[in-house]
Amino acid sequence: MSENIIANWLNIPHVRPEKVDIRGESTVIELSRERGGFICSGCKKIIKNGYDCRKVYLRDLSCFEYNSYLALEKFRVNCPSCGIKVEELGFARVFSHCTKRFEDYVAKLCKILPISAVAELLELDWKTVKEIDKRYLAKKFSIPDYSCLKILAIDELSYKSGYRYLTIVLDIVRTRVIWVQEGRRKETLDKFFAEIGGTRAKEIMAIAIDMWDPYLASILKYAPGAKVVFDKFHVIAEYSKMLDKMRNTGLPLTLERRL
Repeated sequence: MSENIIANWLNIPHVRPEKVDIRGESTVIELSRERGGFICSGCKKIIKNGYDCRKVYLRDLSCFEYNSYLALEKFRVNCPSCGIKVEELGFARVFSHCTKRFEDYVAKLCKILPISAVAELLELDWKTVKEIDKRYLAKKFSIPDYSCLKILAIDELSYKSGYRYLTIVLDIVRTRVIWVQEGRRKETLDKFFAEIGGTRAKEIMAIAIDMWDPYLASILKYAPGAKVVFDKFHVIAEYSKMLDKMRNTGLPLTLERRL
């Protein structure tokens, strides 16, 4: 009965729980497998026999307060088309030490918590969490949605201590990032307009920017019908610079007050 319960919990085909061990603060579920019918990770063909195998431990969703691991034999196959390849397991990526559902859980936590906090909570290396999050983001945003672009915001983000920049385009209506590219030159933003196409660019109603001339030049060229909105912070900053300049030239205070 207990084995059936565990099998139902696992919900993994072609494996059967043999025993469960509590090792420190971890639960290890030993699994036995049906032999034969291995899937080549290269071409996805079914290979009758395995080439060799080794025991692996895959991190799975936790059971109560214990971190859970699945222990099983993982095979390599001698594929006629691909040669020696690691087999494809339906419930885990080829070279991952975690199950797919555990990686999905990590990715969901990364939506609401910093990577360091997720790593501490799940007792994982932060690099592991970072790689899982990167794969999730790459999969989710690999096909961008450029439909119904009406109101955009364009800004740059500095990194590497301010020596390098990213250009970021946001869809204000749907409150989401739709495009990111390294650099902040006119040619950088030109790539965005080339990617969305001339028809979509002409449908843009307004674009908010930070008074950066290369961005403005690109917008006037590819989306001349869009209203350009300068953000308040940079407008006030430029206004303050002009006041300081006027003060330094000795302009009368009465004229400054009129301004």
